[in-house]
Amino acid sequence: MKKIILSIIFSFILAENWIYYYSDIAMGRVSVDGLENEFFISPTWPGGHNLTDISLDNSKILYVTEGNYPEVVILDVQSMDTIITNLNTEDCPECENYFPEYALFTNNNNEIIFIDDENLYKYSFLDSSVTILIEDEDDWGDGMMKKIAQSPDKTKLAYLSRNSNITQLRVFNLLNNEISVIDNFININNDCNRENTYWGTGDYIYYTSCISDELSSLFKIHISNGEPAQLLESDIYFIFSASKQSQLEKLVYTKNSWNSVSYRIIDLTSHEIINPENMLGIYQESQIYLSYQAWSPDYSKVALSGIYTSVGWGGVIFEAYPIIFIYDLITDSMEPSIYITNGNASGGDYFVPSFWVENELIGDLNSDSTLNIQDIILLVNVVLNNEFDSSADLNSDDIINILDIIQLVNMILN
Repeated sequence: MKKIILSIIFSFILAENWIYYYSDIAMGRVSVDGLENEFFISPTWPGGHNLTDISLDNSKILYVTEGNYPEVVILDVQSMDTIITNLNTEDCPECENYFPEYALFTNNNNEIIFIDDENLYKYSFLDSSVTILIEDEDDWGDGMMKKIAQSPDKTKLAYLSRNSNITQLRVFNLLNNEISVIDNFININNDCNRENTYWGTGDYIYYTSCISDELSSLFKIHISNGEPAQLLESDIYFIFSASKQSQLEKLVYTKNSWNSVSYRIIDLTSHEIINPENMLGIYQESQIYLSYQAWSPDYSKVALSGIYTSVGWGGVIFEAYPIIFIYDLITDSMEPSIYITNGNASGGDYFVPSFWVENELIGDLNSDSTLNIQDIILLVNVVLNNEFDSSADLNSDDIINILDIIQLVNMILN
């Protein structure tokens, strides 16, 4: 009897890891090893486009253009195709114009939401219609970072609504436009503007409440259980700004003051407080005061940036260098910093790492960033057990069968 031996030679195919960023003059993404940089918007002055969101499948980004008549743009990061809103008519001042400051995707591919001053709107790309959702909220936050958090499925928003005496933690349902009040608390300090909200895992919402002009506390509450738990008491000077405020597992903050000795990390699930000894932003022997954070998908590393201060003729000078620092939580060490050539202008005000993305490797069923015989075995079991796994649907027909196995084998062989 002849034995037929099938020898499969497999190659390693690495998933792509990118850090998306924006600055006063540019917008792009850089590989985590710093070897590749792609500008979505080449360095231009004036620039200042504001990167605000990334789609659930990481294929599209959302940003707000700079200028007197801003628009919201959807950019496909592979094809570079764009879809632009029609919110303003520059040559028609008497027309009803909108001035978006911040925008987010929704679970509807044809709709986005945006904030204009104190109001939240929905925009439809099908007919360019604008619908007001929330009015007269004067505490959304500044133009770059808004104090709202979106649920992981992009169907809800959490935000703090404050009057002179009471602050309410509210959840707005984008599917039915209903508002639920999750918590109420008395304003201890009305002069503080550091309050914020974050959406964690398991439908937990985290929010800060000011205790004094400079310090705040951190609370945790479940969306369906109105009993808040205090995680940090009068301990936060400020939390590093995070473009992604959804499905968070960790946060970097400063304890009591703004310096490297005060940097802390809180694990939002275990409530563990981590005191990193080596999370220093040093560039050319100068210290960068860190203030922005973007976590890796597995929350083992965090991308950081900030500002450099110096004394000039007019006093203290603040400058945002186009540098990304990567801190490894496991080893308590900083990896080599990433300098983005032409990533910002001299004297720029901000350079923000927004999103850390690991593009899904279709067919990588064991999530080891390679395609090999182990994935074939797992895929065969998926077929035999009549299961469904999106990473196993190689031909995107919503069916897992022999055709997917054949395609995976061909991908490995080729």
